[in-house]
Amino acid sequence: MSSKKRIAIFPVFADTLPVTRYFKRYRSDLEIVELLSPPGCCACGKDAGFLDNREQFGMVIKSPAEANPDSWDELYVLSHGVLGLEETEIQKQLYEPMLSIAKSKDKSIRLILN
Repeated sequence: MSSKKRIAIFPVFADTLPVTRYFKRYRSDLEIVELLSPPGCCACGKDAGFLDNREQFGMVIKSPAEANPDSWDELYVLSHGVLGLEETEIQKQLYEPMLSIAKSKDKSIRLILN
């Protein structure tokens, strides 16, 4: 019997939370160990259920500075647009800091687009 792959999910916002809920409920091969969002995000420090006003998710969202890459095997990066920023700026400001953390710890990275 194989063990579950431990994953972190980034970024967790209201529009990416449904994907996170899907993984938690239906992907028995995965174990979500961290939920991450950019620093200054209103969700950091709160249970993920705060984002959609539904039941508690059971995990607090952390900023990348609080991430513990040693606790996960792979980083799942979800597609998230930012109103008013061009794609290159979104990449630079939103994704690159978290990707750098994952790469520095030799973690696998999986991009989930759309």
